[in-house]
Amino acid sequence: MRNIKFIRKIIIILIAIGLAISIIGCKSILNNSSATDSTPETMRTITDMTGQQVQIPTNIKKYAVGWYAHNEVLVMLDHADGMVATHMQQKDFPWLYKIAPKMNNALSTFGDDFNLEALLARKPDVVFDSTDKNRNKLASVHIPLVNCYFDNYDDMEKAITLTADIMGGDAINRAAAYNSYLNEKLNWIKDITAQIAENDKPKVLHLQSIDPLKADGRQTIIDTWITTAGGINAASEIKGNMQPISNEQIIKWNPDIIILDAACNPDDILQSTPLANVTAVKNGKVYINPRGGFAWDRYGIEEALQIQWAAQLFHPDLYKDLDLPHEVKNFYKQFLWTDLTNEDVIKILHGEHP
Repeated sequence: MRNIKFIRKIIIILIAIGLAISIIGCKSILNNSSATDSTPETMRTITDMTGQQVQIPTNIKKYAVGWYAHNEVLVMLDHADGMVATHMQQKDFPWLYKIAPKMNNALSTFGDDFNLEALLARKPDVVFDSTDKNRNKLASVHIPLVNCYFDNYDDMEKAITLTADIMGGDAINRAAAYNSYLNEKLNWIKDITAQIAENDKPKVLHLQSIDPLKADGRQTIIDTWITTAGGINAASEIKGNMQPISNEQIIKWNPDIIILDAACNPDDILQSTPLANVTAVKNGKVYINPRGGFAWDRYGIEEALQIQWAAQLFHPDLYKDLDLPHEVKNFYKQFLWTDLTNEDVIKILHGEHP
């Protein structure tokens, strides 16, 4: 009888110990689960193009773009898969929206006066921009801003590499391939233009607008491709993009070639009475700049095509072997996810919409 009572006590003790272990184990699991759920997202620090150190999530899934030109960079890197907001509208950049249809799903009111509440609803992990004016506003809602501005080819490569590093994955390889292509074309063009005497370089005026007249001066990507392609920027005495000028200044500069933004009409210059004696007008050398996913002449990745187009335009005898339509087709296939038709290429080279 005593043995039976003793055995019962042992069994009760063992059951109690088992229950205690089970309870402790459950608490441990719950605690671990709670810790995992509340763990903040892993962050890392990058340095943007202004030298500003910015904390961003390690894993970027969604992004917004506040700089027109950088949309095309991101289309190249991830086909706009993660784009939730953009400064663009489809009616203004139809080629890019055709190349990357997912842009149609992005909030298109993002820009200088973006609606913070609407942007927050899209939950971007990061915003890419060309200025710092929205940095504090975004920081107040815990969205990091990365400034990616550039105005020359060296900084362009750095900005693309920086963006790819932030995106991660295949974007890194795509950025490296693009930078390699850009350098190959730059070196080829520079090797030829380095042999051209200054007196043999045409004076080139680039107009962003005719009414009102606005020209692009020094310290711009426009100045960079004009000089790289073997020209002289006729508006080098002014600084910056899209600066207001007068007919009198054009007459004084007397450019050999005038290049117009794709939205302009060459006849407005060719038939202008005040400009009738300007060399470019007298010789009929007034051209529309090509425009595809983005304007070739302004900060997008098609800068790599722009320098080739400009070099052949300025010095046709030196670039007879350049088959630009073929180059455009290959470029779009490699970097912009698109097989162009011959008709597409003609439209892009003439600055026309699809």
